[in-house]
Amino acid sequence: HTTVDGRQRLDEAAARSVVSGVRRPAAAETHVAAASPEQQQRLQSAVSFLRRVKDEFVGHKSMYQALVLCLHDFAESDDAVDMREKGDALLAGRPHLLEGFHSFLPLTHDEPAVAGLGTKDDPLCIDLDEEEEDDDDVEIVGQAGANPLADFPHPRHTCVVCPFPERGQSNRRERTVVCCRQCYCFLCDVPASECPHWTLHAPARADSNWEAIRGALRDLRSPPQPPPLRSSLSSRRRCA
Repeated sequence: HTTVDGRQRLDEAAARSVVSGVRRPAAAETHVAAASPEQQQRLQSAVSFLRRVKDEFVGHKSMYQALVLCLHDFAESDDAVDMREKGDALLAGRPHLLEGFHSFLPLTHDEPAVAGLGTKDDPLCIDLDEEEEDDDDVEIVGQAGANPLADFPHPRHTCVVCPFPERGQSNRRERTVVCCRQCYCFLCDVPASECPHWTLHAPARADSNWEAIRGALRDLRSPPQPPPLRSSLSSRRRCA
């Protein structure tokens, strides 16, 4: 059984892995201890950020848990791009937390997010009913059968009309937000055109960490968890 203090130390160890670039948290602790002032400052920013997230989502612990899961996963995989995508998606719409999250992340060479595309106000979708070009010799009159991943609602990462880009593919960020009219947001369970954070939610796909983020955001849309009844009952007994 892990105590609260022990859990906090594990979370901060994961933050050290992110700051130092050393995968194993125990080795990262030694590395950061002899690190440059710049790395020390980033570590302080990381620890402060974790505590701020825990305080802000005190009634929704799954938000904090999903975030530290991303940090621990980085400590094992060293995939900074993946970690940033997941953290950005989880904290979308909270610029003060996104700024804190970015303050200690390692630099990546991934392409920046495409601003103003795929949002609720500016959806980026392909209209399958529009003709791409006029051709007197060729006329498309219909399609035989139905493809569930094209003709019915489906998560973005399974779309066959706009195939989900692979890691390292050119213009990956831009390709990710491009979707067909049947694509829906894996995190919000709404059509992509109605997702208010589509540019950050578009990379979501089916794996354990993304599932945790999806569950955390679903919990966030629910009322905060009330405090446990055990404390109030104990107080009454003491008063009696």
